[in-house]
Order: sequence, then structure tokens, then C-alpha cells
Amino acid sequence: MLIEESELIHFYNPDTKTSIELPVGWEEQSAAGGTAVYVDLDEDDSDEKSPRLIVSIRALPSSVDVRAAVLDAVISSLDGAEVLDRRELLVDDSLASRAALRYTDAELGPVVRVQGVVQEDDVMWTFVGIALGDTATEQRATFENAFDSVRLILL
Repeated sequence: MLIEESELIHFYNPDTKTSIELPVGWEEQSAAGGTAVYVDLDEDDSDEKSPRLIVSIRALPSSVDVRAAVLDAVISSLDGAEVLDRRELLVDDSLASRAALRYTDAELGPVVRVQGVVQEDDVMWTFVGIALGDTATEQRATFENAFDSVRLILL
């Protein structure tokens, strides 16, 4: 599902060296130490249960491709996770991997998680979109569209 461009807000974060597009109603909640957290404030749930997207950047010791290993580790760490979709793609001309997962958390209930990894040489970005409850499935498209919109600012 594509979101109309007029319904999107462009965010740039110098800590994560990314620009990303999210729907109107999302805001950057925090940013520090190479991590930015974006939250959907349009949801009626409490802030703790609102859909969120976490973007992080980290340096790697080498340029060996770790994208698949990172996704494999995430999937195996989530008991009973169902892989809804997993694909390799290009994000801003960089190699990327993305998986959409569904699982049940003992405390939070049903969860949809979109996990993305982009690697450019010895730099890796991770993107984690998490949505709970009734809106979880529809938020998957929001997370996937956001991941596809990423631009890496490597100045």
C-alpha cells in the first residue's frame, strides 16, 4: 500500500545520518547516540503502546556483509515469530534486507515488527518498526514505505 506523498512528513536526523518519510501524525520522540525514535502520536493508545520506528547507525569492524545474519538473529530471538515476508532490496542504492514478522508477546499481545538492515561498506543501519494490537497489520505498510523512503546522508 502506497501512502500519498501529501500525507507524508520528511524527517532528517544527523545522528543516524538518515532522512526518512513517515505519515502525518508521526514525530521524532528522541535522538541520541546514533539512534532516533519516531512515534505515531495519532494513535489513541498510550504513548507506550503507540507504533514506533527505531533507526540506528553503527560502525562495523569490517565491510563483510552482515545483513542476513542480523535478520536471522532477530528472527531466532523472537519465540514463535512468523515470517510474513523477507526480501533483499536496494535502499538509496545500498544493499538492504527487510523482514516482516508477526508474533505474540506475553505482556503486549499481538505484535507486527518490520526489521530492516542497510549496509554500506563498514557502516550498518537498522530499522525496527513495531506495532501492537488492532493496528499492527496496517502499520506494516507504514514501516515498509518508510524503509523504502530512506536516504543515507554520508557526508
